[in-house]
Amino acid sequence: MKPAAIFVLALAGANLLSAQSADSPSNSKKIHEGARMVSCDLPKDSSDGLAIFSGTLPDNIEWMNYIYVRQGAGFLSRKGFGLSRIHTSSDFPAMFGKVYSLRLPAGNYQFLFWRYHAFRSSVTETPKNIHPLNFTVQAGRAVYLGGFDTIGFKKQQGIFHQIVENDWVAVHDDRARDLPVFSGVCSAFDSSLIDIRVMDPAPWMPQQKNSNTEVSTATP
Repeated sequence: MKPAAIFVLALAGANLLSAQSADSPSNSKKIHEGARMVSCDLPKDSSDGLAIFSGTLPDNIEWMNYIYVRQGAGFLSRKGFGLSRIHTSSDFPAMFGKVYSLRLPAGNYQFLFWRYHAFRSSVTETPKNIHPLNFTVQAGRAVYLGGFDTIGFKKQQGIFHQIVENDWVAVHDDRARDLPVFSGVCSAFDSSLIDIRVMDPAPWMPQQKNSNTEVSTATP
């Protein structure tokens, strides 16, 4: 298990909102095609910076989508990136995952929430009762934000206390895994320009609502 950045999400399942999926499996190719985003170009005099991070998928998840926005921007300014197994290969040998780098204007940003679609499911799962993860992009530099790794948990529900399984997102300091992938793609990028500022995952930790949840803390 990895150190400090791992957080245990007790009773997160009570906070998952199920909705009919507009991003159904039949539409996922269109939504996630070309979702791989790796930018290496950052001129020395640029007013932009790079945000580097990764995402992984457990075996039961078909795709995930993460929504981010510049702080203070409106609803229509929201953007997302998708992580999907469709027509793409993994950056990691032991699990399915991708490393991303986004070139963004310098400023303060937020990851608002995520949504995911499990295999053999008719709904898209979206969290509720969470708060944004904040990060800052500096002009002419890159910042490593961490890895979005999905963790599974089990909880009891209903009058028969049946066990159901759900998934939540943890933020890990995966720099030892992720940055070599970035450097392999962006070999000319000066590594001294990369700052390590793994996002604080606390805002995405849901409040505890009962004591009948077992959370898996195994690192993907």
